[in-house]
Amino acid sequence: AYVSYLAPGEADDPAVLADRADWVRHLITASVMSAPAAFIMARLLVPETETPPDEHVGAFDIDDKPANLFDAAALGATDGLRLALNVAAMLIAFVSILALLSWPLEAIGQHFAPLRHWLDARGIESLSLEVVLGWVFAPLAWTMGVSWEDCGLFGTLMGEKIIATEFIAYLHLASDINSVEPQLSQRSAHIAAYALCGFANFASIGIQIGGLSALAPGKRKVFTQLALRAMIGGAFASWMTASIAGLIL
Repeated sequence: AYVSYLAPGEADDPAVLADRADWVRHLITASVMSAPAAFIMARLLVPETETPPDEHVGAFDIDDKPANLFDAAALGATDGLRLALNVAAMLIAFVSILALLSWPLEAIGQHFAPLRHWLDARGIESLSLEVVLGWVFAPLAWTMGVSWEDCGLFGTLMGEKIIATEFIAYLHLASDINSVEPQLSQRSAHIAAYALCGFANFASIGIQIGGLSALAPGKRKVFTQLALRAMIGGAFASWMTASIAGLIL
């Protein structure tokens, strides 16, 4: 789906096919590279300092085994519904919290005249968490090998990925590179494809807590303790792959 956004056009056009093949190559490479990067970040954030108590367990005992096929189908449907409701509730809660945090920033940007003029001069529609994170991430984008003139938009894409999910960030990237006068260079756009490849965002925290807690209610406290670190680790894993891409591209 991302490839069709990044390289729109007729499927029988050779130029479009070549462009899509190029993006497919980068996105698949980013996905493959993210796996070992995520493992490294997991080891750094949650180091294994002692032997796990269940390391030598050969099998797990299942207390509630289904009696037959129909019982298994009923249990699966019940667990699936509980899982879906938990994930939906967590998503609503986390998105609402982010909207609540963004509202004061938007109000300040709209009603504080000097700041409003400053934002208008830079083509920024409104002040938001994504914009603030874009300013914060701009130096980080530069360390990935992105040219400084591209770091502003690149950092905004990174902020959108964390706040609004990678889908919105890829749409913004596609909108820029397919515009008449794109702000990002082709090299920076390719590096962005690596930096945005992943599910490290605040909505995923809700999905993790809601989904895993529905499967193992007794471990909810553990999931809530690790969810934020998992998001941070996932983000850094994507940024590691983007840094490597910046060295090669």
